[in-house]
Amino acid sequence: MRTRFHGLLWAASLCLSVAGYIHAQDEVAKPTLPDFSHDPCGNPLMESQIWAEFKGTVSKVIDGRTVLVTLADEPKTVRVRFVAISLDARTEFSAKARSFVRERALGKPVDVMTNLENWYREKKWYRGEGHPGSVVGVVFLRQMPSDIGLSLLDEGLAYYQQPRPYTMSGHTACEYRNAEQAAREKKIGQWQ
Repeated sequence: MRTRFHGLLWAASLCLSVAGYIHAQDEVAKPTLPDFSHDPCGNPLMESQIWAEFKGTVSKVIDGRTVLVTLADEPKTVRVRFVAISLDARTEFSAKARSFVRERALGKPVDVMTNLENWYREKKWYRGEGHPGSVVGVVFLRQMPSDIGLSLLDEGLAYYQQPRPYTMSGHTACEYRNAEQAAREKKIGQWQ
């Protein structure tokens, strides 16, 4: 009887020790999520759309809102237009935007976020060299990291243009609107 009692006592203490260890690991392993309660654009983690991401290198700057990206995983080029970015071609700021993009991005590795459905359609359509396919997306410089379109708006070199549905996240669209508004208020770039 006594041995049985000691065995139960030992098993109970082992269970309590294991439970305590697991509880302590849970406390340590819990990641701290960023606090987005003061972000005027809300929580970017709440976006429900699925995006396609592809990696590449900017091989040519067409204008202040369009680049050619050579894909990292295959020897093909895709024409990428910055989503929600508009330029007035009749002003000096169009040339400044092109120079800005060339200085920041030419020859640099980028990540492009685009609508998943459009990317699959593009991959299916693309059939040869010399005719780069075309997508609309958000282009991030991998080294800095920074969003090139957002940087253009921050510098007052471009206009925010309401994007077509499902071409960018609501959070990113909000950041773009706020960046243009801030450039207007600071009277920088084309807002001088």
